[in-house]
Amino acid sequence: MAKQKSKKTRSKLKKDTLKQEENVFTMVKQGLKSPQMPLVVGVFLFLFAVFCLISFISFFITTAIDYDSVKNLCATDLITGEQNIGNWGGKLGAYISYLCITHTFGIGAFGFILLLILFSLRLLKVQIPLFSKWIVATIVIMLWASSVMGFIVVVFEAEVLENFAGIVGISVNQALKSLIGNIGCGFVLLAFTITIPMILFGVKYLWVRNAVKSITQHKEEQEDEEEISDNESNKKEDNKE
Repeated sequence: MAKQKSKKTRSKLKKDTLKQEENVFTMVKQGLKSPQMPLVVGVFLFLFAVFCLISFISFFITTAIDYDSVKNLCATDLITGEQNIGNWGGKLGAYISYLCITHTFGIGAFGFILLLILFSLRLLKVQIPLFSKWIVATIVIMLWASSVMGFIVVVFEAEVLENFAGIVGISVNQALKSLIGNIGCGFVLLAFTITIPMILFGVKYLWVRNAVKSITQHKEEQEDEEEISDNESNKKEDNKE
């Protein structure tokens, strides 16, 4: 009898635990499907973007103090480590900044923050005109900024600016340098610098056209004046004869 009772109590406990687990899962599913969930995620994304912005700015200010400590950080050190970190975002902010800036696009990593803000505003149901164009433009500018800083680091051997270039910018310029040399690398970056605003923002460089037109008009006026003066001098000579 005692054994049967113990078996019944065990089966009841199992059923109760299964019901509780089912209730938890159903609550989670309902929470994920609720219309408030995108708003909650949007708020967290926006606040995380602000946190990253503060940490990124602090990274360039406190990198001389934090760099060696952050470089050797691991996941457990973020929780239990006792490193003296000067970053305004603490150990987590310093580590995120180190990964995003040094190991990706350098100063162009600020584009990650803009992407987070764009997606958070989208989740918060804020209408953003030309949303996809903003995304593409941000990614292109991230790559361009990193490549320009990488050109300065690789060509002029400015190792002090390595954090501004990131691994992406340095790798791109090293590949271009080995392929087309320093001058070719400079011309490629100059071409991208000129054409990117034309493609993304419709810049037409009208001031260049106006400058060329003014120069050509000035030359034509000078030529016309020279022709008129030559004709007048020829007429005077003919009259003398």
